[in-house]
Amino acid sequence: MRLIVGSTASSGEDKMARSIAPRLETRIGRHVTVDNKPSANGTSAGEAILRGPKDGTTLALMGSEILAGSLTVPGFPFDPLKDLTAVTIAGGTHTGLAVAASTGASTLADYLDWMKAGGPERRK
Repeated sequence: MRLIVGSTASSGEDKMARSIAPRLETRIGRHVTVDNKPSANGTSAGEAILRGPKDGTTLALMGSEILAGSLTVPGFPFDPLKDLTAVTIAGGTHTGLAVAASTGASTLADYLDWMKAGGPERRK
């Protein structure tokens, strides 16, 4: 079996896949190979599922950014809701927004106010 990860070795997703693989091997009695296929937004993992054998021997570990990408990126290569089937949630991550301290923003509302007031254009 192949467990495809759409990011580089040593990434958070890769580490998660490598911790899941031995446990999955024990549960299913088959060898599981972690296969890194780095790409923008991890799309290569989904594409590998679409191009690979349709026999359940290829799995993909993909972050939720795939769903966001399919909604926001023109020409996204597949529809994760139609083309793929999620079988479990393997973990969760938190994503934050950061801005330069010089903006004076300490909340999203502050940042939006700063942008509406001219943001970086005010400095010129």
